[in-house]
Amino acid sequence: MKKISLIFLSVLLMFTLAACGNKCEHTYDNACDAICNECEETREVGAHDFAAADCDTAKTCKNCGATEGEALGHTWSEADCDTVKTCTVCGATEGEALGHTWSEADCDTAKTCTVCGATEGEALGHTWADADCDTPKTCTVCGAKDGEALGHTPNEDDGDCTTAITCKVCGDVVESGKASHTPNADDGDCTTAITCKDCGKVTTEGKASHTPNADDGDCTTAITCKDCGTVTTAGKSSHTPNADDGDCTTAITCKDCGKTTTAAKTAHTPGADDNDCSTAVTCTDCGTVTTAAKEHDFSGAWQKDATGHWHVCGNAGCTKTDKVTEHTSDGPATETKAEKCSVCDYVIAPELEHTHVHNIPKYDDTNHWLECACGDKASVTAHTANTDDGDCTTAVTCSGCDHVTTAAKTAHEAGADDGDCTTAIICKHCTKVAVAGNASHTPNSDDGDCTTAITCKDCGTVTTEGKANHTPNADDGDCTTAITCSECGTVTTAGKANHTPNADDGDCTTAITCSECGTVTTAAKANHTPNADDGDCTTAITCKDCGTVTTAAKANHTPNADDGDCTTAITCQHCDTVMTAGKATHTAEADDGNCTTEQKCTVCGQVAVAAKDAHNDTDHDYLCDNAGCQVTVGNPPKDESDGIDLPIDTN
Repeated sequence: MKKISLIFLSVLLMFTLAACGNKCEHTYDNACDAICNECEETREVGAHDFAAADCDTAKTCKNCGATEGEALGHTWSEADCDTVKTCTVCGATEGEALGHTWSEADCDTAKTCTVCGATEGEALGHTWADADCDTPKTCTVCGAKDGEALGHTPNEDDGDCTTAITCKVCGDVVESGKASHTPNADDGDCTTAITCKDCGKVTTEGKASHTPNADDGDCTTAITCKDCGTVTTAGKSSHTPNADDGDCTTAITCKDCGKTTTAAKTAHTPGADDNDCSTAVTCTDCGTVTTAAKEHDFSGAWQKDATGHWHVCGNAGCTKTDKVTEHTSDGPATETKAEKCSVCDYVIAPELEHTHVHNIPKYDDTNHWLECACGDKASVTAHTANTDDGDCTTAVTCSGCDHVTTAAKTAHEAGADDGDCTTAIICKHCTKVAVAGNASHTPNSDDGDCTTAITCKDCGTVTTEGKANHTPNADDGDCTTAITCSECGTVTTAGKANHTPNADDGDCTTAITCSECGTVTTAAKANHTPNADDGDCTTAITCKDCGTVTTAAKANHTPNADDGDCTTAITCQHCDTVMTAGKATHTAEADDGNCTTEQKCTVCGQVAVAAKDAHNDTDHDYLCDNAGCQVTVGNPPKDESDGIDLPIDTN
């Protein structure tokens, strides 16, 4: 079919071209353009010649520039410390290299890039703090150890197991005291002291005496101590009853404490009644009269038969009669009147007979019959009900008369309800439906608790059973986070309002955790931050944050070697503290008056005054001009006058 269509289109194109002749030289925008710009004639064109898509450019026709799809987008390799973000396909870049993220140099490691591991410079080296009782020689910067701790020297045990034994040197606990004493077993007597199993200390003082509980009023019950249960007053082995008063409805009590030893009966148990009210009825247990004897009451209606008439006692339960008396006639019987006793109305002789015509239908609640005009009844027949149609709202009548044997109810009366609203309730008087059942239950709203059953709004029947228990989600280990049911979200274990932090051990490099769940409530610092060094090695350096000793104090300064010069201070080898102050100046020995002779210090022997290299006589007076020098310079002329000879320098 496709071939036929192509042939047809080709022929049509030929005719079209022939018809056009040389009138239009077709022009197109590009090789993909199917419509002539001049005549709008349509030509067939091939498919687009697409160049493949790259990171920035969608798939594009080389002839017309048409696009298809989208550019592929760059496939970036992320920037690192030295290299910018770069497309792995086309090499395009974006942004700048990240640069190194340096972690500072520490004792063992040079300055290092935390991203690529490049290093710069050298490690700082350790700064050692001397060893103490607990800690070996330790670097104050990084905590590195060298050697071993010196060990503790424990103080004497004070004999109390709850008191820690501490080190004489540093005061640290060498042997922890127990959290509490372990008391020996309680012997059950509160007047006996309880002592510790481990150290003998009294953990619970014995009371001076027992404190008896209140007396419960029963002499057979021992009175015990309130505090320990020890018997303070023994109970009697049994009660001593009072005398019996002969009435079983009166309790017998104990002579000593008044407790009931024989319970009173709630009522007497009357003996058999002989049905004669003139005889008393007594209790079978104690003989007490329960029903008193009384006089007969013969004032009631006459009892009668053919022999006579009499009275039966009218008192309840009494069957005794008075004397039977013969009837007294009120006159002979006639056709309209029977002979009766004038005292009790007993019919002694019936009315005389006549011919009855029973043609009047009558009925009462029990029978139906035909009655004579004289009132005589015939064919007395009990009612026979018609067949019941099973509906109590329809009356049932007698099949032999119009008497209603079962009256129709005005409406059905609902019988027992099984509590399910989808079950019809049957009439309690017949088998008809009194209340129709619902087509289905109408469930109450779900309260969101999977352990609560969902019941019907109308009857309370469970439509969805509640689970026996919640299924708690996993505990995340944080006591402030509530644990909820995985089924319904109900909180099965409430989260605490706040963590309860354990006691702070006073060391800021130790995290403080919650005593309930172990969650860190105060983070530990990575290292102590030492206070400024005061320059004295006998003063410990402590942490600014917690006071922990970061560099232990030395017991004493260690002096540097004495250089033999008393004007030089002697300092500590470790901290440069001056242990022996230097003198301000040397103490020169006596001056001999010659400036070319040095003067030694009388304290340390060092040169106190240096010797001059030579005398100086600038004024040519033959005396040395240097201060304090008395030496004659040169050969002065002879002084003939008496006087003191000046010293002459012989050098």
